[in-house]
Amino acid sequence: MERLSLPLALEWPGGRAEKAGAQVRLKLHKPSLLNWLALGRIGNLGDAYVRGDLDIEGRLGDVMTIAAELAGDPVQQGHPSIWTRLILRARSAWLHTSTTGVPDSANRSA
Repeated sequence: MERLSLPLALEWPGGRAEKAGAQVRLKLHKPSLLNWLALGRIGNLGDAYVRGDLDIEGRLGDVMTIAAELAGDPVQQGHPSIWTRLILRARSAWLHTSTTGVPDSANRSA
C-alpha cells in the first residue's frame, strides 16, 4: 500500500488497514482475497466484485488509478499485451491450417 499514489483503506474479516485520508476503500468479504490483492491479480478481484465478495467505495477515477498501480505494467513485467497474444494466436492458427482450411494434423495419415 505504500507504493500507491492514493491512500487506500482495506477491510477484511477480522482486520483492517487504512492510510489517513483514504479516498478508496476495499471491503473484502473473504480473507483469501488479500492474497489476490497482494499479487496484483486484478482479474480475480474483478470476479470477486461481480460475485459480491468485494465492495469498492470511492470515485471511479481514483479506483482505476489504484487498480492500474496494483496490476503494474504488463510490458515491464514481461507479459505480452492482449493484442500481442491475439496476433500470436491467429498466426499459430494460420500456420497450423492448410490451404484447404483443414488443420494440418487432420491431413496427416497415422
